[in-house]
Amino acid sequence: MGSASQYLKEQIAYDLWQARQRPHPPIKRLQTQ
Repeated sequence: MGSASQYLKEQIAYDLWQARQRPHPPIKRLQTQ
């Protein structure tokens, strides 16, 4: 669980960073989980 939690945190942080760079449509990856 610890590694999975860390992975999710990194994904969220990366998504937020991308959002600051430029607008983008909703990421389908989040919906397929």
